[in-house]
Amino acid sequence: MRNSLKYSAAVIILCLVATAALGDEATNFCSSGCTKFATGDLNGAIADYNKAIELRPDWIVAYYNRGAAKAASGDSDGALADINKVIKLNPNYADAYQVRARVKLQKDDFDGAITDCNISIKLNPENASYYYSRGLVKRDKGDLDNSKADFQRAIKLDPKLRERIDSKGYLTNNISSKRK
Repeated sequence: MRNSLKYSAAVIILCLVATAALGDEATNFCSSGCTKFATGDLNGAIADYNKAIELRPDWIVAYYNRGAAKAASGDSDGALADINKVIKLNPNYADAYQVRARVKLQKDDFDGAITDCNISIKLNPENASYYYSRGLVKRDKGDLDNSKADFQRAIKLDPKLRERIDSKGYLTNNISSKRK
């Protein structure tokens, strides 16, 4: 369930935006999937996203959401396939690289995760959460000095992140370099 929370906020926001403009059956399935995702019913969410994709085979929103749901459920390979499809359809979709980075991190592919974080930052250099994410990956890799630089950049872009970063001890040397 902890992993689903990492992905659910982005999926819910994307669902609200996507479903506000549309009103067809695929949209209804996607919206239902978002509701199920938010309540922790990952299998139900994936089933609804499958139906949305059957109706609209090139709909980025449904692939993105299904990829996030698969990642949250621990299906790293399925998540990568969906997020790679999103990136193929829209290589400038910065959030897709963030999801892919999280999946790569689940697979202990630190360098791949950092590469995807770098792409997100290149596409949207003012997004504080991208620096925060890259800082987490670098911390988990054991690169504490460079992780601090990313956390400091995240705070500069979004001062509200300071409390979270300080509470975790990410700017001190007294932190663990491994995920818990």
